[in-house]
Amino acid sequence: MTTLPLATDNIQTCGVLDSRYAGAESVRVVDALSGVRLIIDNQKPQELSEFVSGVEFRLSDQTFWQVHHQAPEVLQGAIKRAVQLDRLDPAARNADLYSGVGLLGAALAELAPSTLSLTGVESDENALPYLMQNLDGRTDLTTVADRVDRWLRREVGGLNATSTGEWARATVILDPPRSGAKSDVISSLEKLRPAQIVYVACDPVALGRDTGLLNQAGYDMVFVEAWDLFPHTHHMETIATFVRREE
Repeated sequence: MTTLPLATDNIQTCGVLDSRYAGAESVRVVDALSGVRLIIDNQKPQELSEFVSGVEFRLSDQTFWQVHHQAPEVLQGAIKRAVQLDRLDPAARNADLYSGVGLLGAALAELAPSTLSLTGVESDENALPYLMQNLDGRTDLTTVADRVDRWLRREVGGLNATSTGEWARATVILDPPRSGAKSDVISSLEKLRPAQIVYVACDPVALGRDTGLLNQAGYDMVFVEAWDLFPHTHHMETIATFVRREE
């Protein structure tokens, strides 16, 4: 490969596309503030800084970050428009599911009128130190290194009078992988009954399927916004808000 239409100008011109990398199982290229970083197979991670609206986020070249340079700021803005402020209770059992290094959780924290209580759930343990660092001082943060479906099942199993009330007032950010949240996650959320779910989806088909499941679970979509953050592909980054239907 000598050309890559989706690549930034820095990647196009730095020479990394001129090699074949014979024998490598994976090759990734990151265009970060510190320069272009070539990652072949399981190289030692290197720490990076990214700035979103002037705020620094720390991460490594092995942790997830949005590909499009403008995507982090666009998504934070969309989260702030999507959250229904009258349903945002800082003291509730708020959750950032598939939290990564805290990009979306930070946007939610900015909306809270007081320190936000937040649980960040992420299966990539390498992301958790950065999640804690990036949300330090912005939230009352609890981090969980686990799959989201397993953590939610434990939460359902541990429901009591106190936690049921905390969940009923909660705001949940749901940013699953391309395959979507699926029935196991949504079934648990149906039992936990958070006040609102802000769903960030990169695949319209998965979002369509999960919208149907959420509707059956008692949630109505009240906000949707889509951004073409993946040019030359069929994928759209869509932010949708679901609120619990009044009984």
